[in-house]
Amino acid sequence: MPEHYEVKRIANYLIDNGLLHQSLKTVTFQNAGERILGEYSQSDLQLYLQGATLNNVNVKAKYTIFEFDVGSVILHYRFTGIPHLLGIPYDDQLYSIFSLPITSLRQDHCRFTWVFESLTLHYYDTRCLSKLYFYPNKITCQIPLVADLPHDISSLQFLDYQTFFLLYGKRKISIKQWLLDQTTCPSGLGNYLACEVLARAKLFPFMSVSTISRDCYQKLLLALSEVHQLASSTAAYSWFLVFNREHCAICQSVIIKKKIPKYAQTTHYCLRCQRNC
Repeated sequence: MPEHYEVKRIANYLIDNGLLHQSLKTVTFQNAGERILGEYSQSDLQLYLQGATLNNVNVKAKYTIFEFDVGSVILHYRFTGIPHLLGIPYDDQLYSIFSLPITSLRQDHCRFTWVFESLTLHYYDTRCLSKLYFYPNKITCQIPLVADLPHDISSLQFLDYQTFFLLYGKRKISIKQWLLDQTTCPSGLGNYLACEVLARAKLFPFMSVSTISRDCYQKLLLALSEVHQLASSTAAYSWFLVFNREHCAICQSVIIKKKIPKYAQTTHYCLRCQRNC
């Protein structure tokens, strides 16, 4: 699943290639693409959006917000969704995220097409699990779905320890699941980011969030800042310490890869480096 920094790179790809301030000529859904729609139908979106001008593309957590002059379209890519501008390849930054070049995506996985004045956007989703929401006459700050989310990781606005402990000190969840919870601050983290943050903080991923000391919380904040710097400035994923590695980049111990039946993600961690506080 694309995480916050991949979603930001996708938005930059769309902006850098000239999508802003173009008028949307046609909106077409195909290959069961209407399954990703929220309460508005395909005909509703065609009625509202055809002829609309795209003013901005914003990102909050894992959501992409297309701000038109008639309202906003919000996309959550879920596991396999990705927009692509016809004839404009992604650079290597995005090849490694999806483990395949964009050119290998099949046309029968194209769920909708937006034809602008000089650009055509195809939206691909192999499993058709994406979610698309439309909010007429609203911009990002007016939409509770994204406006009510806590600050995402790239804002570097984190809770102080006292507030953290007051809000979460009695919760019986692991620190890994706390990081993955999109209703907690920071939002936007997925599996690989959470694994790497905990590796840098040297925290055991399955320790209870209620046992986090002030010292360990400070280590967590420093790790979040470090991961932010690496993820936003480094195209490749060579900075990983544990995720998708066979051996820990710090001590060379074998990486443990553990999947909890209750959750979909596999946690990657080093048993030697990562301990309970």
